[in-house]
Amino acid sequence: MIEMLCLQWGFYFNAAERDLGSFDLCRLADFIDSNTDLGSATINTRFAKNATLLLFLSRLMILNYCLNIPNCRQTFSSARWALLQVCPHMFKDVFMHLSNELCDLMKGQALLESILVSIVRKEFKLLRHKLAAHDYLNFSIDTTLRLVIDEAQILSDMNPSSYVSSIAQGDPRPMLSPSLHAFRTVGLPDELKIIYTGTGLSIRTLHWAMGIGDGVKEYGSSSFPYIEFPGWTSVDSVQSYIGRLKDQLLDEESKRR
Repeated sequence: MIEMLCLQWGFYFNAAERDLGSFDLCRLADFIDSNTDLGSATINTRFAKNATLLLFLSRLMILNYCLNIPNCRQTFSSARWALLQVCPHMFKDVFMHLSNELCDLMKGQALLESILVSIVRKEFKLLRHKLAAHDYLNFSIDTTLRLVIDEAQILSDMNPSSYVSSIAQGDPRPMLSPSLHAFRTVGLPDELKIIYTGTGLSIRTLHWAMGIGDGVKEYGSSSFPYIEFPGWTSVDSVQSYIGRLKDQLLDEESKRR
């Protein structure tokens, strides 16, 4: 994932505290968890979405700031941006500090999700226009940005029934669900691709995560191709997928591996 983000512009979040990346997502999860009301899943879901939007807003603001620096086209690349996100502790984790400040502003405030989404979308579109204007070789106005959520199983295991699905009302979800939904409301599928990864993600998680976002996602649709795997519903389906990949290999030796 890190190598991919070095070659392509994107965002890296990690839910594990003792791992690569900023602590901002870990602190966000603690912030959401401390404000979770076990008796009101709808309120919890709305709060988690707003908090995640603020998290993403802080990351967008920092990248937009970096792109305002004179001659950044020569000094600031997607690889340097990726390394800054992976090793932020060398710079006192500016991502976490800004995210915390924005979340502090949220305390005691009644934020409308629609207004917050509009603010974050505006910052996201500004970022895309800046990247295109700098004429980077690995970005054009049609390029899809990547957003990686590493060790996503941590959020998938937190408060598994304290949130609800945005599509199937009343269907319980863990913290990962509203967070994914918040990220996806910011950009269209061809503008922002969400990649959630982790050793503990279950097949069930892949199943319900398929439907998060604007509108109902049916298996076989092109909403989230290749990156998210809604067709992986059993061990047999995974083996079938691997078999199809092997058929595309060039030589017989590779196919036998």
